[in-house]
Amino acid sequence: YRSQPADSVGILAEGIGRSEIVLDGRVGIVAISHALLERASRVGFDLDQVMEPLRSVDGIEVVVMLKELGADRVKVSLRASGEIDVQRIAKSFGGGGHKKAAGVTIELSMSAVRARIQSAVAAALAERNSASGLP
Repeated sequence: YRSQPADSVGILAEGIGRSEIVLDGRVGIVAISHALLERASRVGFDLDQVMEPLRSVDGIEVVVMLKELGADRVKVSLRASGEIDVQRIAKSFGGGGHKKAAGVTIELSMSAVRARIQSAVAAALAERNSASGLP
């Protein structure tokens, strides 16, 4: 039952250590370096597990994982626990998925992808709030 390699604890800890909560506590973002991605791959560790602690934080509606695949190439995974349609966000960058789980690979630097994705999530939150009459 749930057998994990010994290094998985360190990988999980490092991934969680790279997490940030932004946009007034409504979004969790974790950026995974290429080195950590390779380390996880070597031992068969599913880095999506790093998203789970963020998804359980009160107030977080969207969790974003950015995986650095190489120079100027980032895989983005989006998960929603609220009413935000992350598939719409991913689709706007050429990706796809479902309302609560979506993704896209973007050919830009990690910092550029992070800025664009965070801006798109902020816009989706603002649009939802506007439609709901929330601030």
